[in-house]
Amino acid sequence: MAKAPQKSAPAAKTEAPKTDAKAPAEAKPLGPKGTKDDAVITLKVERNPKREGSAASTRFDGYKSGMTIKEALAAGVTTADLVYDAKHGFIEIAGYTVPGGVIVPKPKAEPKPKAEKKAKTENGSAEKAEKSDEQKALEAQAESEARSETMA
Repeated sequence: MAKAPQKSAPAAKTEAPKTDAKAPAEAKPLGPKGTKDDAVITLKVERNPKREGSAASTRFDGYKSGMTIKEALAAGVTTADLVYDAKHGFIEIAGYTVPGGVIVPKPKAEPKPKAEKKAKTENGSAEKAEKSDEQKALEAQAESEARSETMA
């Protein structure tokens, strides 16, 4: 029997020595675009506008007037929180212009008066509710007084 030819072992790869040719990358700013980490935050509201007990409320409590963006982020505030809160006028960030301007909340509409409920009759049609006995008595008294004044 003929033997199968043996494969030669692969040649050892020679690795080029690693060099630190890359310059250290500059740290990206963590806050809103166009702001520096040392930009100062100013609170514009007296009390926390977030729903009590929510995660956003807890993070909003981390703000202190005069702190920097870097300090706020270290306290647990997110970049999205900074952008949202600045957009809604809860905070002001030095050197940050809110894209599209600050959102001004719309005033709540006056509640509409409720319509008088109609009672259903035996045949199922809706009619105005029956007047109470007191209302009927008052109307009858007013009518009799009006008649007596016209006769006098």
